Amino acid sequence: MIVHSVEFQERRAQLQDDIHQLRMGRRTSNDDYTRLGLTDKVGEGRREKKLNRQSAVAAVLDEQDLQCEEGKRDDELMADIYYSSSHKCAKKAQDEAQKIHAEVQTGTGSESSDD
Repeated sequence: MIVHSVEFQERRAQLQDDIHQLRMGRRTSNDDYTRLGLTDKVGEGRREKKLNRQSAVAAVLDEQDLQCEEGKRDDELMADIYYSSSHKCAKKAQDEAQKIHAEVQTGTGSESSDD
């Protein structure tokens, strides 16, 4: 059994409340709060993440079925297929992280004005 610290449990409860507030449209970014890092938990970001995951898994399962029909198994090929169907998402996440990093470094954050 995993035991978490009180601080961890408090942060987790706060995050769950923040996500609930975002889903209800009651929470937006401001000087004390940012939605960065939560976009895949609500709204369009959540739908996009789910569709991307389903697409990548479907590609691998299709390849697995094809390999089964051919009587072979190539794990590296399946890994390559997963990568090729998911690398655009990873690149998008990296680009967003670099943009946020640059904004933090220069103090020109624009995220709070998105709403």
